[in-house]
Amino acid sequence: MDNVNIIIYPIQYSRKAYAEHWKKGQTAMASTKGRVVDHIAFSVDNLAETIARLTNEGVKVAEPISLMPGSKLKHAFIQGPDYIRIELVEGLARKQ
Repeated sequence: MDNVNIIIYPIQYSRKAYAEHWKKGQTAMASTKGRVVDHIAFSVDNLAETIARLTNEGVKVAEPISLMPGSKLKHAFIQGPDYIRIELVEGLARKQ
């Protein structure tokens, strides 16, 4: 991801930092869908191949390949660690 770092803290951090949520009955991490930071996105060269490979590796597909409304861009969502939504978009990365 070039010079971008994303830190995903272990669930133990959440339990300590947001103890009041866990005391009120939360038992697992929740999806990021609908939150301030809903998802992150990555561009791939071939979306169908990428989804097939990730599925074979056990990655959960949250939303299958579809066209973005009003465009010809293909995208899909997978579920990352601790239910982080990750969007995969076909062919938007600049070649260098």
